Amino acid sequence: MKKTISTGALALLLCGLLAAPAGAAAEKRLPELPEFYFASGAGAWCTELVIHTDGTFEGSYHDSNMGESGPGYNSTVYLCSFSGRLTGLKQVDAYTWSMRVETLTLRDEEGKEWVEDGVKYIASGPYGMPAVGGELRLYLPGHPTDAFSEELLSWARSTGAEPKEGKLTTFVLHNVSEEQAFSSSEEDSARRLPQWTAFKQEKIAYASTQTISVDGWRVEFQAYALKDEKGNDTNYIKLRDLASILDVTQARFEVRWDGAVNILTDLPYTPNGSEMKTPFAGNRTYEEDTTVTRIDGQPVELSTILLKDDKGNGYTYYKLRDLGDALGFTVGWSAGRGIYIETEGAG
Repeated sequence: MKKTISTGALALLLCGLLAAPAGAAAEKRLPELPEFYFASGAGAWCTELVIHTDGTFEGSYHDSNMGESGPGYNSTVYLCSFSGRLTGLKQVDAYTWSMRVETLTLRDEEGKEWVEDGVKYIASGPYGMPAVGGELRLYLPGHPTDAFSEELLSWARSTGAEPKEGKLTTFVLHNVSEEQAFSSSEEDSARRLPQWTAFKQEKIAYASTQTISVDGWRVEFQAYALKDEKGNDTNYIKLRDLASILDVTQARFEVRWDGAVNILTDLPYTPNGSEMKTPFAGNRTYEEDTTVTRIDGQPVELSTILLKDDKGNGYTYYKLRDLGDALGFTVGWSAGRGIYIETEGAG
């Protein structure tokens, strides 16, 4: 059955009548979210969705068709009550979070029919929801809309909220596989946004194994990446990993510690056994690193992050391009080579 889009209060009113009870809240794992609506005034249909702070959800779909009548009934209603759990929450960029459907249960078997009080009911599917394993993307107010498809943007407007200056004014939940989206009201979104603004300030470094061409030799580094608002990566690597690899090149350098990190150019590197080993796995929260770094005795400003293992031990990761600029080797990228380092003329 084709669903057409119309904006405004009718869809919200119909969905509001179908809201599922909130239920008991479990241990908080994510900030509160607004109620979501996948709706249109045409056909008097909508899907309403409530997501709890523990990742569980419940919702209902309802489509009334007054013209579908038959023996013993004057109208037909398609409906679905469903519940489940979302998992795998991860931040994609400053305005985007990703999660997947771990479980999805329907109250009535799809296709079941019954007549009650002159109305024929037909159990349907959870329209707008992805199947188990499917991805949902949560877009926060302020997310740019320039990369949205026209279809996605239409669904995002379905509660009557228009983007302003090319940015969302509501929370939007995107069913990636179907290019469909639940939206929310501006008022409800405004109430929830401060929690998410604080929550998204958790700083995440993303595990990023990178094969880098070093003077033509392919070397695999266990790097970490920070993402900008558009999802672009900036790679950070351990200083000793790089020193061990560049030791046979014109860009070789020694690393010493005296309460500050000391980089001594054009000296052979002395290994300490930590090279090319990662003391943890997966994405990690990070802190701004305040350790002083000197090159040949002179303090330098380099972009660094501090990652900690499960015992609290800290490891400083350096922005690769900053090291190249400071030490005189070239860091670049091309479609054919990927990330590359060239050391000729360094030092």
